[in-house]
Amino acid sequence: MKRALLVTNLTARSVSPRLKQVIQNALSADLDLQIADTSHRNHATELSRQAAEQGLDLVIAFGGDGTMNEVVNGLAGTDTALAILPGGMANVFCRSLGIPVDIVEATGYLLNRIKNYQTRSVNIGHIDGRYFVMSCGIGLDAATVRRTETNPSAKRQFRDWFFLWSAVRTAVTEYRGKAPYIHLSAGDLSEDVVLAVISNIGAFTFFKNWQVTITPQARIEEGLDVFSMRRFPITYIPGILISAFKTGSHVRHKHASYAHDVASVSLKSSGDPFPVQVDGEFLGERTELAVDLVPDGLKLLD
Repeated sequence: MKRALLVTNLTARSVSPRLKQVIQNALSADLDLQIADTSHRNHATELSRQAAEQGLDLVIAFGGDGTMNEVVNGLAGTDTALAILPGGMANVFCRSLGIPVDIVEATGYLLNRIKNYQTRSVNIGHIDGRYFVMSCGIGLDAATVRRTETNPSAKRQFRDWFFLWSAVRTAVTEYRGKAPYIHLSAGDLSEDVVLAVISNIGAFTFFKNWQVTITPQARIEEGLDVFSMRRFPITYIPGILISAFKTGSHVRHKHASYAHDVASVSLKSSGDPFPVQVDGEFLGERTELAVDLVPDGLKLLD
């Protein structure tokens, strides 16, 4: 019987003590299962690292994408595999892996994977001592994440609509007419930009049931993809929104550039520090940043 740890974030939107107990009962039939609730920021990283050091086979992250990222940071480079149960608002990585967002269906999906136990190694990104599996954002989207995190009650109440409103407001108030001030180098790409998104997977986020795609060619089996903009006129907002939901044509916009399958990205500000987010969590501001691909850096339950 495989040894596993269930890491639960009880503050996540869809997580409750009662639901945790139901899932615990379901998983305990097929796993030698330990349970741990997170109590503070980066606690899931600490718990997952301890599980890997103890030689556990599997850590199951039950929470949102933030909980998942913390678990990744505890497991990266180890032989302990990651599994996910959706408990957050967007559950981007779950959806990208084909995991159902309905918790009952997701639990059944997980139980089937446990019975046919197989793992695979996937590429991840590394930035400033932090690993990510989805994306790293510099500029507009990081500033949007920062804005949403300052109002958690509105984020819980209005969810996707609050994030969209925050993105548009941030674009208009902070990035309208902003001159390029960040020098970006990625593969053959070298230019000054105002924003960049560095992705490990195709999905950037979800609005309701619609996938928002900023880097349409990104694949977790390949290198990192980079979308950047030299300028961000507010007249571009409607077209970019439509493109991110449907066509992907934003990568060919006049002020946009795209790099596919790169191993590293460097960014350096010529002036003010720039905001940074990883996997939807605000990391702070930097004046310089190096982003690297970590091949086969994480084991996933397949």
